[in-house]
Amino acid sequence: MEVKTIDLPQGFEIDVKRFYMNGIIDMPCPCGGKLIRDFDEQYLSHPIIGEDMNISMHCDSCEKEYTIEGRIENIKIDISFDKNSIKEDI
Repeated sequence: MEVKTIDLPQGFEIDVKRFYMNGIIDMPCPCGGKLIRDFDEQYLSHPIIGEDMNISMHCDSCEKEYTIEGRIENIKIDISFDKNSIKEDI
């Protein structure tokens, strides 16, 4: 197998309405609890790499919703393929 890497440039628009990805981000809440965004369940709307966007986060301690400004800095895609699998289209 060979792997090719594609780095998407700044300003690249991810042409999807709902962009799901894996993982959770958390940060301290003003109440002392934890603000959480679960990307397994919540999506980003129309993200563009390198551009600021508003990200909503929830605190289970105070039950409040907050918005933070964030951005996707980069996305790397690795594509693997087998050179022996090349077949001519008929």
